[in-house]
Amino acid sequence: MNKLAKWLAGVSVFVAVTCPIFASTPQDFISVAVDGKVLYLDQAPVLQSGTTLVPMRAIFEALGATIKWDSATKTVSANTATDAELMANPNAPNTKISLTINAPEAKVNDQSVKLLVPAQIISGNTMVPLRFVGEAMGANVKWDGVGRFIDVTSKDAYVHPARAAADGSITANTSQVLDVAELNKSEQKSLVVIRSPKSQQVNYAYKGGATTLSNWDLAELKQLMVGGQAGVVKVLSSSGEPYTRTLDNYINAAYTTAHRLEILKCLGVSSSDADALALKLINNYVSYRKNYTQLIALLGVLCGNEQIPLDDQVRERVFSFLVNKLENGDPKLDANSNNILKRQCLLSLALSRKLSPEALQAVVNYYEKETNNYCLSPIAFFFGQHASDLRALPNGQALISRVEAVPSMYAAQVSQALSKGYNTPADTVKKTINYSGKLSSSSTQPAGGAVAPASGTSAAPQPTAQTATQTSAATMQSVSVPAQTSTEEAPPVPNSVL
Repeated sequence: MNKLAKWLAGVSVFVAVTCPIFASTPQDFISVAVDGKVLYLDQAPVLQSGTTLVPMRAIFEALGATIKWDSATKTVSANTATDAELMANPNAPNTKISLTINAPEAKVNDQSVKLLVPAQIISGNTMVPLRFVGEAMGANVKWDGVGRFIDVTSKDAYVHPARAAADGSITANTSQVLDVAELNKSEQKSLVVIRSPKSQQVNYAYKGGATTLSNWDLAELKQLMVGGQAGVVKVLSSSGEPYTRTLDNYINAAYTTAHRLEILKCLGVSSSDADALALKLINNYVSYRKNYTQLIALLGVLCGNEQIPLDDQVRERVFSFLVNKLENGDPKLDANSNNILKRQCLLSLALSRKLSPEALQAVVNYYEKETNNYCLSPIAFFFGQHASDLRALPNGQALISRVEAVPSMYAAQVSQALSKGYNTPADTVKKTINYSGKLSSSSTQPAGGAVAPASGTSAAPQPTAQTATQTSAATMQSVSVPAQTSTEEAPPVPNSVL
């Protein structure tokens, strides 16, 4: 081996040993669901040496555990029984888990367990190995390598085969309960319904179909032109000429279903392929990062209404992805490009229909902490679009009060948008089946039905003049998309990342 080869080999070893975070793929987004409910994570899951690390609080609390953090020893402790239960009865059923940052072993009920990858702090977040945590708490953990999706089912969950009617309603076969341990063997079931024991509600976990990737070539993202004041403005033909025009300005035009369907039609995508295309966009973000504005804008197009039939769980995975990029940006993009990325994520969430409570909460959190006015420029439009959604939440008024307390240059516009809302068409999504007691054929109701339209009918308020910096940035976005110099390709899909 010559000197150059030896030097390169030494550098490779040094990078692999000293930079474990970059050896993982945090920018390759992995979705996580517990009992059929997609989690909104402060930090995207990180793949490291074949193991997926997730934020500790999110996974422990989703599985019903309470946690304590000891900053002196950098140790997290979790109990499935509450402090009150343990105080009343020290012998109450309980699983105790203890992990120390960078320690090679963890403890489960005081028994040492060797970890493939230790708990660690990444970007200020305490990250723990998902499979270890899930299985230590008795959950079933499954990795879908095609859809880059981790499905966690708690030991107490009730899993039922189900059927979906033509109208989108869902009925569980409550006479049959699938054993959680056998869930991975139920692939012949096209649809299952999972009852979450913690929330006492039913979530949906679809099997097959949605994970089949679209044949549409993502290189065609270059056909989309994204404007500084909207989502997708034009779809370009192969010769570069616009052959359809949609939305130029989100204040003066309605982003209708017809617009969305026309965009898909001009791209050669069927609306029935929406699930597969949405997953393909998320799963291939790394490979097509140079077209990030078009990719994010197209996700906003897909989160339309009933004529673009996104599966509820796929929809939540899109929202989770957009929220994560909104909050964390992309470590491979420069600061200016990250501002454009975040702004586009906010626009796509605004142009989506019927955001989940988790997504609404995440945008409120983002508005409270974001200081860049360019990133926030669509914020009044967002709250106008989703004013009725916020008001409908049990904690909606508290969230609105938090929003109106933010000392932003957009505060007056946001307040007006929240009080009036915009006149936008409502979405139709499958309703969660709420019930009390044991599931039975008589107590289970179909999960379809239309959602009432937004109550606000006033015209959208006109925004105040933007700063020179914002105007310059918006103009730049509408003219060109900053090129990403990296030629990084997404790694091959592993058989398991748990």
